[in-house]
Amino acid sequence: MPFLRIEDFKKDLNSKVNVMLQEHDLHIKQVHALRLLEQKEDQCHKNIVLINEMRKELLNRFYKQ
Repeated sequence: MPFLRIEDFKKDLNSKVNVMLQEHDLHIKQVHALRLLEQKEDQCHKNIVLINEMRKELLNRFYKQ
Protein backbone atom coordinates (compact mmCIF):
# COMPACT_ATOMS: atom_id res chain seq x y z
CA MET A 1 0.00 0.00 0.00
CA PRO A 2 1.65 3.29 -1.11
CA PHE A 3 1.90 6.20 1.27
CA LEU A 4 2.22 9.90 0.58
CA ARG A 5 4.68 11.86 2.63
CA ILE A 6 3.42 15.15 4.01
CA GLU A 7 6.37 17.04 2.47
CA ASP A 8 5.52 15.69 -0.98
CA PHE A 9 1.89 16.58 -0.49
CA LYS A 10 2.78 20.14 0.55
CA LYS A 11 5.03 20.62 -2.49
CA ASP A 12 2.36 19.33 -4.88
CA LEU A 13 -0.35 21.35 -3.19
CA ASN A 14 1.70 24.56 -3.29
CA SER A 15 2.47 24.17 -6.98
CA LYS A 16 -1.19 23.45 -7.79
CA VAL A 17 -2.34 26.43 -5.74
CA ASN A 18 0.11 28.72 -7.53
CA VAL A 19 -1.12 27.55 -10.92
CA MET A 20 -4.75 28.02 -9.87
CA LEU A 21 -4.03 31.54 -8.58
CA GLN A 22 -2.32 32.49 -11.85
CA GLU A 23 -5.26 31.11 -13.84
CA HIS A 24 -7.67 33.01 -11.61
CA ASP A 25 -5.77 36.27 -12.10
CA LEU A 26 -5.79 35.73 -15.87
CA HIS A 27 -9.51 34.97 -15.76
CA ILE A 28 -10.20 38.19 -13.82
CA LYS A 29 -8.16 40.22 -16.34
CA GLN A 30 -10.00 38.64 -19.26
CA VAL A 31 -13.41 39.33 -17.71
CA HIS A 32 -12.37 42.95 -17.10
CA ALA A 33 -11.20 43.28 -20.72
CA LEU A 34 -14.48 41.84 -21.98
CA ARG A 35 -16.46 44.30 -19.85
CA LEU A 36 -14.43 47.18 -21.25
CA LEU A 37 -15.04 45.96 -24.78
CA GLU A 38 -18.75 45.73 -24.08
CA GLN A 39 -18.76 49.31 -22.76
CA LYS A 40 -16.90 50.53 -25.87
CA GLU A 41 -19.35 48.65 -28.08
CA ASP A 42 -22.29 50.28 -26.30
CA GLN A 43 -20.71 53.72 -26.72
CA CYS A 44 -20.10 53.06 -30.43
CA HIS A 45 -23.73 52.01 -30.84
CA LYS A 46 -24.91 55.21 -29.13
CA ASN A 47 -22.62 57.25 -31.39
CA ILE A 48 -24.04 55.57 -34.49
CA VAL A 49 -27.57 56.35 -33.31
CA LEU A 50 -26.61 60.01 -32.77
CA ILE A 51 -24.92 60.20 -36.18
CA ASN A 52 -28.03 58.81 -37.85
CA GLU A 53 -30.21 61.30 -36.00
CA MET A 54 -27.95 64.15 -37.10
CA ARG A 55 -28.04 62.89 -40.69
CA LYS A 56 -31.84 62.83 -40.66
CA GLU A 57 -32.00 66.33 -39.22
CA LEU A 58 -29.60 67.68 -41.84
CA LEU A 59 -31.55 66.03 -44.64
CA ASN A 60 -34.80 67.42 -43.25
CA ARG A 61 -33.33 70.93 -43.19
CA PHE A 62 -31.97 70.51 -46.70
CA TYR A 63 -35.32 69.40 -48.15
CA LYS A 64 -37.27 72.14 -46.33
CA GLN A 65 -35.28 74.85 -48.12
